Amino acid sequence: MSAIGFLTKKLKSVLEYNKLFAEENDQLRSQYETIVKYAEECKKVIKEERERNRALDGRVKELQEKVKQYELPDRDHESSTVIPLVEVCMSCSSRQIILNQAREHNTRLQKDMQALKDVLYRDWNPSPIPLNLPPSRPPASGRPLTKPGPEETPYTGRTVDLTGLLSAQALAPLFDAYQENLQEKDTLILDYEKQFETINKKSKSIVNENKTLTDKVKSLEDELVGVRQSYKKMVVEKETADIEKATLVERAERAESKLKEVTRRAKTPIQYGYEPQRRTANEDPGTTETGGRKVCQADAGEPEYEGGTGEGVEERQV
Repeated sequence: MSAIGFLTKKLKSVLEYNKLFAEENDQLRSQYETIVKYAEECKKVIKEERERNRALDGRVKELQEKVKQYELPDRDHESSTVIPLVEVCMSCSSRQIILNQAREHNTRLQKDMQALKDVLYRDWNPSPIPLNLPPSRPPASGRPLTKPGPEETPYTGRTVDLTGLLSAQALAPLFDAYQENLQEKDTLILDYEKQFETINKKSKSIVNENKTLTDKVKSLEDELVGVRQSYKKMVVEKETADIEKATLVERAERAESKLKEVTRRAKTPIQYGYEPQRRTANEDPGTTETGGRKVCQADAGEPEYEGGTGEGVEERQV
């Protein structure tokens, strides 16, 4: 009876060990499934990170091309054919000075011509008649109607100097040429005024264009600053993504190694063959007792008895 009790205790301990191994096996299976799911998720995350990395690389290339496009040219090596605005303003100022000088000269010439006309008609025009008559045809009122006789009283009025008249007739072509010169000066002044107006319009357009270009350059500089900041941000994001990628790869490698370890442990056969013994005990109690007796004999170093039943055990005890 003591052997049966011993075998019963041994069987209980075996069943407990078997139960523990079964629970551990279930835990390992659940861990295996969890690790498999985690590995799949890691693969998906790595795939997404690779796609995101490709998109970031493309974005970085686009930003680099934009930065190259928005790079400001070297202002020290600009083309010499461009006329600076200062030179245009200086040219306008010089033309304005020349125009003012021409106007003053024209005014002086007109005053001189008026003075010459006054000198010309002052001596031989005693009556207040218009002074715009041709100098070659003096008025008839200045001539005597009848030649005075010697008996008549001599004419005491203002007489006409023929030498002055001849001088006026000789000076008429000169006055005509002088008048033409004045007209040419007036025409030249008008041309200068038109050119000056054109230059003023061009200067205003150049100033407006310069202002527009300055605003455009300022906006491009602001945009360039924003692009550079976004580029730096993308570089930081890329570095962060690389670090996350390396971390995920390391975690995936650890998960794979753990998965391999769990797989190896799951494939390892259960020690001492406790699982088959439990199935045998559940199928046949006699067989269980025989198996327990064999285990006890194996532990005690005793030989096995034939028959494999409980009667042999009782005979041995007697």
